[in-house]
Amino acid sequence: MPRPLPDALSPAVQQRLRDAHLLLLPDSVTPETVQTLVGTRVDDARLVAARRATLARRSSISGPFILDDDTAVAVRVPLPWSLVYALEAPIERDPAAFADIADRVQRAWWMRLFPDGLPYREEGEVVDLALALARRLGGALRAARRTVVVQPDAARLVDLTVWSPTWLGPGRLRRLLAPVLPGARVDAERRPWAGPAPLDAPVLTARDPAALDLAHALDDRLRAAVRVVGSIRDAEALAGSDVLDGYEVLADEQVRVGVMPEPLVPAWVRRRLTQRGLAADDEVIRFHIGWQPDDVVQLEAERPPYLFRLARERVRPRLQAAARAIADSTQGVVTDADGFEVDRYTLPGLSPRHLS
Repeated sequence: MPRPLPDALSPAVQQRLRDAHLLLLPDSVTPETVQTLVGTRVDDARLVAARRATLARRSSISGPFILDDDTAVAVRVPLPWSLVYALEAPIERDPAAFADIADRVQRAWWMRLFPDGLPYREEGEVVDLALALARRLGGALRAARRTVVVQPDAARLVDLTVWSPTWLGPGRLRRLLAPVLPGARVDAERRPWAGPAPLDAPVLTARDPAALDLAHALDDRLRAAVRVVGSIRDAEALAGSDVLDGYEVLADEQVRVGVMPEPLVPAWVRRRLTQRGLAADDEVIRFHIGWQPDDVVQLEAERPPYLFRLARERVRPRLQAAARAIADSTQGVVTDADGFEVDRYTLPGLSPRHLS
């Protein structure tokens, strides 16, 4: 396929590109692909027809712009990038927000991109979209009015979500996932009672698991007590007349599948499910297939340790197979951790040989 001819950009447009956040993409990415992904975040985005889509009240994405080498240098895009989209938003920064980033490498990564503060409000949403698109499409982000370019790690996110009109009960879901998730078990089993708690232990009831001294909220002993009480409450709901509105299936390698009705459903997901038989007033069930390692900070790290990355790649096909099994069984729509659709037929199937 021949490379498109570069655009002849006026000085005013070049200045716009210097002032905007730029999404840099491989030449092989089509406008239709970008429009489809943007449409999962913005209802009725029409990039192909109008070359521009409104993202929020004061922000937008426009493009694609095809740059020749001289224009790329003029708008501060490093070679060999030549296909760019401009994301424009009001500059809104919070210098204090850097302290909220636990991983030091990622904190330095953000401070290098935006030394005057972390983007938030509309600009924060625009930057988040640009990074998500770059991660999905093998691209990069060039920060507005700067020459700094970063490429997000495409392998960092492993969690998946299945949106479905079909509820699966705990027993049925456990049996469905057992072939691909070793140790699959429902997190709603009764624990044996070991007698009255010591006098200094927190007083908890199954009806009020949050009755804790907040000054000790991070105490390991209290967390263990909350887990026990939560399990008892789950068992009561399953055994009694209460309607079960959510539960988890746990598995080996710290895999968790959370199931619950979800009132906040992306518009494009609801449209897709309507095509598969969902009525307008039907509730949507959200199956979240996630990995929760001991060191959750490393989930957000840009350069996690080798052993962590090894564990992440070992668990990834299990999460994908679980999502495929649920989607096949419920006619669900699969999305990745950035909210973009994943074709379930690209995920590994149920055969254990794919997971060894």
